[in-house]
Amino acid sequence: MQVPLPGGPPRLLLQKPFIQNLQCAGSPAKLCFLDTVVGSATQFFSFDPESGESQEFTSFQVRQQQPNWSFSPDGSQLALIFYGPQPKVTFMTMADKSTHDVTLNEWPRMNGVDWAADSKSVFVASQPPNGVPVILSVVPSGHHPVLLEGDKGMRYWYVVPPPGGRLGALQAITGENNVWMIENF
Repeated sequence: MQVPLPGGPPRLLLQKPFIQNLQCAGSPAKLCFLDTVVGSATQFFSFDPESGESQEFTSFQVRQQQPNWSFSPDGSQLALIFYGPQPKVTFMTMADKSTHDVTLNEWPRMNGVDWAADSKSVFVASQPPNGVPVILSVVPSGHHPVLLEGDKGMRYWYVVPPPGGRLGALQAITGENNVWMIENF
């Protein structure tokens, strides 16, 4: 559905079965992506946010859980986490669909992946074997420093990146509570 910001009735933009995630590039780009799940395949579609016209971009066969992904604000890349035996972030260049992986062996448990506002790195929520949750800043070249460490017993899910500043919103689980925090990145 598309809803005008100034108000007014919503309109049906497009329909697909089992839509999992939907993200758009920042202005002035007019490109959005969504993924659907059909059996063991995750299909990615690009679509025009004004007309709703869509076309399949790529698809992946998945063995375990569906991938987590994020579309860069500048519209140049997808970042994907395929859950499996090797912890990694897969970067896909939109222009030619080429991919390369950044392996994160010391971070076996990964949750969310979200692009930074400048499209130069992704925030990855992870938890090493010691149980202390972290937010990593993973760049396509492979560097992945820890930006934030949490408290044991907490689990980070994903980051809403700051548009121009250093503060961002972070979703976390503590016990049975789902909480949002503002953190300095």
